[in-house]
Amino acid sequence: MRISATLLLAFLFANAYAQSPAKLYMLAKRSLEKGDHVQAVQQIDQAINQDQSQLDYFLLRIEALTALEEYQQVLVTYTGSLQFFPEAIELYVGRGILLLEFGENQYAITDFSNALDLAITKTDSLLVLNNRAAAKQGLRDFEGAYQDLVAAYQLDSTDAGVLINLGAVSDEVGRGDETLMYLLRALEVDPGSVAAMGNIGFKYQEEGAYQEAIRYFEMILEQSPEEPLAFSNLSYCQYKLGKLEEAMESIQQSILYYAENAYAYRTRALIYLAQDETENACADLELAITKGFTQQYGAEVTDLQKVHCE
Repeated sequence: MRISATLLLAFLFANAYAQSPAKLYMLAKRSLEKGDHVQAVQQIDQAINQDQSQLDYFLLRIEALTALEEYQQVLVTYTGSLQFFPEAIELYVGRGILLLEFGENQYAITDFSNALDLAITKTDSLLVLNNRAAAKQGLRDFEGAYQDLVAAYQLDSTDAGVLINLGAVSDEVGRGDETLMYLLRALEVDPGSVAAMGNIGFKYQEEGAYQEAIRYFEMILEQSPEEPLAFSNLSYCQYKLGKLEEAMESIQQSILYYAENAYAYRTRALIYLAQDETENACADLELAITKGFTQQYGAEVTDLQKVHCE
């Protein structure tokens, strides 16, 4: 989604004002609650046409348009609203999150930076720093992301989201010794956090501590018995420990629940190779490529093909 500096608020308004802006706002809220999003937009547009001094009117328009998935108009509304409310932090945060979702990371960073200047509460600062860090990661500015997350951690060392994100980015900035510290702390704060469990398991897997990794992937599956990525990582650890039958069972479950996961076919191919089933392995290596393995993860699968399938 590209942004033009000349974006202006462009609403379609009714010609007749039969009701007051406040009444139209209430009608729009009711329409939104009933799921009549088009009617809500029409009503709130009439209210805004009469009165541009109420931030709530613009926020309601954004909510209705979001429900309609009219994201370009949502963006236009954010931009136009800021002409009237240049110090409304929720507008910068909301637009920044929308831009982040569409991969417009540099624009998102600008919005989050403006929001941070306006932040008064710790809650607002945490939200903005977390999201700005995500945008910086999207630009592969891992050091910048780490610094934002450290600033958030200094505000609240018990925020599970901050701890998980710090754990995830620490490896990227050469601070791998901090990864488990943050992730284990996140799990203490939120014992049910699947994100924390998954990242802890993956970190142990990377370190070759496969039995320890298995414990965390199994914890995820206790909570979410159909979680395909947990099955996939569990399978790889079982494979590395030589538990081939268990590994095959786990990877079959992973593929059952998420058949598009290229990494799962690579793992099943490794299991087949360990079982001397080369034909099946080569078929899975080709499937992994078809489903995008090389673009996402590199040349491992093609290298395996050269050794085993040519």
